[in-house]
Amino acid sequence: MKQLRELYEYREMIFSLVKKDLRGRYKGSVLGFLWTFINPLLQLVVFTLVFSVIMKAGYEQYYMFLFVALVPWMFFASSVQDGSTSILREKDMVKKIYFPREVLPIATVTSGFVNMLLTFIVIFAALLVSGRKVQFLGLACLPVVMIVEYILCLGIALIVASLTVYLRDLQYILGILVMALQYMTPVMYGSDMVPDWAMPIFRLNPMTPVIEIYRDILYYGNVPQMSSLLLALFIGIVFIIVGELLFKKLQRISNRERLFLNMKNEENAIEVRDVTKTFKVYYDKGTELKEKLLFWKRNRYENRVVLDHISFEVKKGEAIGLVGKNGCGKSTTL
Repeated sequence: MKQLRELYEYREMIFSLVKKDLRGRYKGSVLGFLWTFINPLLQLVVFTLVFSVIMKAGYEQYYMFLFVALVPWMFFASSVQDGSTSILREKDMVKKIYFPREVLPIATVTSGFVNMLLTFIVIFAALLVSGRKVQFLGLACLPVVMIVEYILCLGIALIVASLTVYLRDLQYILGILVMALQYMTPVMYGSDMVPDWAMPIFRLNPMTPVIEIYRDILYYGNVPQMSSLLLALFIGIVFIIVGELLFKKLQRISNRERLFLNMKNEENAIEVRDVTKTFKVYYDKGTELKEKLLFWKRNRYENRVVLDHISFEVKKGEAIGLVGKNGCGKSTTL
């Protein structure tokens, strides 16, 4: 409950990061935000050409069969891959200020979720053009499957985001794993094409029931059996708990990396206790020949104390300013 309460206090930061990501995703491109819709459409054209025209997939209106599953899959793939680097991308901000580090993967997954919701506008337009019938009760189940997928993606993102801080190669390994998992999930084909001997393993994939229910609602026009989502929901909740525990564990051992820098106790944002710093200041021999001859023994130094057992605290929400003469230790303190 304490973690949830703290995350709620930083909800404005999450909203700001989501807006920043959505606005900056295609910043500088000619088509801008239209790429949100163009990107899945171009993938749809490629997959339809390969599986419908060349490989002759035996599904009626294969472009719709694929499209209603491809968009949710793209949300899952982006959540895993972008979520894994969410902390590394903002490492400068992580080093400078305190905030719950979970904010970063949450904002990344939420941004992808909003992007998927916008892309569903294209899906509904395609459903109208294709003439496929959708039951109202089935559409009422759509928000449920979306929330379950969001929970699943968030749980995985929390885990991979915390691990990638220490295992930098994981972000590249995940790209390969996500690609492999796409072919193990009924995105480009139906579950009826999976051999009986492989079905038990196939069902262990938490994205399988999620994709099947999207397809049941939007392609077949059926009211899905929501009980099949229980596995995905259970795995998602477990992943969130494991991800939160990993975050807390790694925060305690990450002083060397400083990517999880936590300058906060129960009340203090910054706490400095009994810090002392000295520098060696060498005597100047002078620049002229006369000075060098007179002061040739001046090769010693003195220990100058710039910080002498200083202690201070900065509470959450407070600011601190350092004022003093040149050489008094302001920069050293910072």
